[in-house]
Amino acid sequence: KTGHRPARALQRLRAIAFTEEQAEALRIEPGQPGLFIERRGFLADGRAAEFTQSYYQGDAYDFVTELNSG
Repeated sequence: KTGHRPARALQRLRAIAFTEEQAEALRIEPGQPGLFIERRGFLADGRAAEFTQSYYQGDAYDFVTELNSG
């Protein structure tokens, strides 16, 4: 809306065991493995512009990364 777009982001992926509450929402058993992803996006001047937290079932995520130099 404001015309500001993130210039960079920091994203963290972590293996988790779903809590009872999370498992109920996903209709799975508590303790099942999953993936927690947290992302923070920043504007070119360093101000935070985005914050997300996502939870994925362990069998429902495919992670692909492309690395470039420079």
